[in-house]
Amino acid sequence: MEDKVFYNCSSLSECPISQKHKALQYIGSEAFAGSGIQSLVVPASVTSTGSLLANNCPQLEEVFFLPNTTSASSFGGSWAKLFAEEDNITRSTIKTVYLNHQLTMIPDEMFSDYTGLKYQMAVRPSETNMRDVVLMNNVKTIGTGAFKGCSSLELCFALGSSELAQIYPSAFEDSNVKSSFDYMNNLTHIWNDAFKNCLGITRFGADKADGSENVLPKLQMIGANAFDGCNNLQSVHLPANLKSLQTDAFANCAIETVIYGITSYQYADPLGNAGIDKSAIKTFEIADNVTAIPSYLADGAPLKMLVIGYNVKSVGAEAFADCAGLEEVFINSNLENMPTQWLQMNPEIAPFVRSAVKKVAFGPAATVAGRCILAGTTNLKELALNKVATFNEYSFSNTGLEIVSPYLESRGWMIARKTFKAGEQVVLYYFMLATDTDYRFLLDGEQIFPEYETSKGYIIRFTMPEHDVKLQCQTRNSMSNPPGEWH
Repeated sequence: MEDKVFYNCSSLSECPISQKHKALQYIGSEAFAGSGIQSLVVPASVTSTGSLLANNCPQLEEVFFLPNTTSASSFGGSWAKLFAEEDNITRSTIKTVYLNHQLTMIPDEMFSDYTGLKYQMAVRPSETNMRDVVLMNNVKTIGTGAFKGCSSLELCFALGSSELAQIYPSAFEDSNVKSSFDYMNNLTHIWNDAFKNCLGITRFGADKADGSENVLPKLQMIGANAFDGCNNLQSVHLPANLKSLQTDAFANCAIETVIYGITSYQYADPLGNAGIDKSAIKTFEIADNVTAIPSYLADGAPLKMLVIGYNVKSVGAEAFADCAGLEEVFINSNLENMPTQWLQMNPEIAPFVRSAVKKVAFGPAATVAGRCILAGTTNLKELALNKVATFNEYSFSNTGLEIVSPYLESRGWMIARKTFKAGEQVVLYYFMLATDTDYRFLLDGEQIFPEYETSKGYIIRFTMPEHDVKLQCQTRNSMSNPPGEWH
């Protein structure tokens, strides 16, 4: 097609080119400039176009880009210029762009500042209905600034590609694109400013800790300011293999839920370094795949309840210190050691020091209480040990402990109703024994007579009924005459 074929045809509303034009290879300069076309079709057969192709087309709302070019060299060169150079196409009016579903990349700045663009979708080149959208699963990279400034952008099929590996700097900066980052199983890097000021992002990764190892399983890096200013981002799931969480990656967001799934992070204070406002966190979970909790992870956060997963072996200095609202903690693992020797013997920087913890329950998988693990929790009153039988230096030093028992009563504590179903056999141990003291046990108000073994203490066995049970241990001074009252 020659230059200026439909130049200034202001009454021309329908594009005369379609996918049926299989022999068309070139569309000339200003071919549709100044026309009234509402949609522009670049058929699969086209290999190049002239400049100012659809300049000053005030009615242009749709573009179909159908060439079957998948190489970075061809698509990233002349084809990118078709959209990226300022005067080639009237940017402000375009609302929808349809791309060939076989494309493997979105070049740098290709749709930058398309302020009216709402939808980037994918189609198969078709002679019947070009608007039959399909998935776009071949895209591996989205280039620097590819959709930057697309303030109306809501839907981007390229962002949903199952093969997507890298999202380059500022790719969606100042856009409104929506994504939860689900099913991005090949994504490895989110570069600096990639989603900065993107108001359409409300969730990053799954909002549950279960299956954390399957959430963004290959993601290794989140760059500086990657999500800075995402004011509607409320939930963040940091995945297992993340190795680099850079400065202010999540600064100026509204994050209320954090699921920490990084298996083992080598730097202290990952959330603070990433700019996450810990004072705004309402829900915090440690995924079961985590093996080490870094120092200062959630210090000062207004947590109310905390669950530590099954595989955690160490907790860093002041990881949950100064949490004024944290009252209940479930520990489901053997905290056998602390990360460094200086922490092992220094209760002043213990993980929960100065927090408001009142109740702690060790889960059925825990048999060891680590060094300093609850040291300095001056509000701690009740401790449920379950199967914990090994204690280390300063495990419970400088606490306000009043009740130590195999489990804590009702109110949803793990070692009561949550652990056993009706009809299951329950075995509990009570081994915090004192000299010159008699013990008796009540199950739902009735006295029971447990076994006693030197290595285990009292062994209490019963069948779980259909309701919650109340198990009490009463003591009295056996040296008085007559014996003292039961308490």
